[in-house]
Amino acid sequence: MGNTAAKTGKMAHEIFVILDANKSGTLDMQEILYLSEHTGLDDDLSDLVKASKEKEICLDVFKDHFVHRVHEKKINISALRSAAFQLKNHKSLLRSDVMYSRHNRAGYGDHQMGGEGMVSPRGVVELNEHKFSNTLHGKVMKETNGFHKAWQDRTLFLEGGCLRYYKVGTVRPTGEIPLKYVSDVKKDGFRFKVTTGNRKFDFKCFSEKDCDDWVNNISAELKTVRIETPPRGKFWKLEIKDARLNDLRTITYKEVLRNVTTGDILLFQTKGIGPSIIRRATHSPYDHVGLFVRKRGLLGVLESLGEPGVLVSRFRAFLEQNWLHQYTHLVVRKLKPKLTKSALIELAKFCKGVEGKKYSLTPAKLLRRESTMAFDDKDRTYFCSELVAKALKHLELLREDCPSTEYVPGSFGESHRVTLMNGYSYGPEMRIIFPSRERSKTH
Repeated sequence: MGNTAAKTGKMAHEIFVILDANKSGTLDMQEILYLSEHTGLDDDLSDLVKASKEKEICLDVFKDHFVHRVHEKKINISALRSAAFQLKNHKSLLRSDVMYSRHNRAGYGDHQMGGEGMVSPRGVVELNEHKFSNTLHGKVMKETNGFHKAWQDRTLFLEGGCLRYYKVGTVRPTGEIPLKYVSDVKKDGFRFKVTTGNRKFDFKCFSEKDCDDWVNNISAELKTVRIETPPRGKFWKLEIKDARLNDLRTITYKEVLRNVTTGDILLFQTKGIGPSIIRRATHSPYDHVGLFVRKRGLLGVLESLGEPGVLVSRFRAFLEQNWLHQYTHLVVRKLKPKLTKSALIELAKFCKGVEGKKYSLTPAKLLRRESTMAFDDKDRTYFCSELVAKALKHLELLREDCPSTEYVPGSFGESHRVTLMNGYSYGPEMRIIFPSRERSKTH
């Protein structure tokens, strides 16, 4: 056992160091929960927490626990190695100055759009409220398919011809089941089973009525889908495959000024080594994000910069002040359908409440499981993707069971499949084509 124990202890020590961001020498329950949510060690960590009599777990206890688990063959070293790899990818910059470097832009002060008055592209708010499509989401339990069967809490979405399920507190879906591969859905009391080829997905609801809702809605959607044979392999497992930004569909600067509206997303790929490290760590081509808003007919971007913090920048300034040269690419995703009149009013309130808030990104924020502050609290701070996520939550378009601090800029890219609620969705990525500076002076 000696050699195996030494390797296990070394791997457990590596995981411990990654999690112990503040170098306290112990892991609290939030850090253990973070490990559970971002790796496949749920059962092992549950046993660790139950066995520990303290609220915080020291390194020796942490190491001994996994050494014994490996010795008892309840887990293997490869699982720990995989967990360490996942944590490094997600938190490799947790203690790095690069992660906390602030996205800045020269000359922002003369190009802010303060005040109220949010409107649609042509200055007219649609009077008819949007009729939401038939989507469904809620808390369920899902049975694991491994050697040790267990029920785990999940958030389930029926939207866009897919069933997507999420670990509570995580941004990306754990799995995505296209309905075109579903051959059958059956109810049994509080439980229902979704069949795709030889694979069955078992879900359990908290009431029989909830179970009826899921089965009825899925069955109704299946009547509109042409059923296909599912591909081989774990087709429900998601892989991040970002498109080459140069290959994206394009949209001109003038088209953006004319057609982009409040709620659309602006994604940034910034020049420089620091931003490139952030992109690698977050598995995304983007390192900054903002939310388009229209105020008094002018197009602006709600964003959080290092200085002055949260503001609404004039979009025209990207061309007029040459801000665009700070970026390799700027990419738009349009919100479908457009926001309703009541939603525009709510977003105007949100902008007024957050403008001037300071920028902040700290390890404590990244480990936070829920927000305890109002969006406009005097002590509230925001980093860029946290701000966008909070704005969408304020409009009830994003899940509440996932902290705003869990979102990174790439979360709003197309490949990360962010799921909006109430019938809303983001369209494909479109790369902005700006006119040359010399040509723009003549217009």
